[in-house]
Amino acid sequence: FVYPNPNNGQFGVLFNAVKDQTAQVIISDMSGRTVQEFALDAIKGANKLDINLPNLPKGTYIVSLEGANEKFRERIILN
Repeated sequence: FVYPNPNNGQFGVLFNAVKDQTAQVIISDMSGRTVQEFALDAIKGANKLDINLPNLPKGTYIVSLEGANEKFRERIILN
């Protein structure tokens, strides 16, 4: 779950992990080009990630989160 959406480049990602794991977070534009990528140490249960992307142009992006057995994708709008 990404909030708020739309946003100004500052947003949060809430997700549940089935176990402690390292997850990969990828922000890509609509052409599939990766604009930001980083690893996240997630704990079993609820996790919250704050993201700040102040230099990205306005537009639509995809937030992808991939863990050991989990995948999450959500479209976001920067305005």
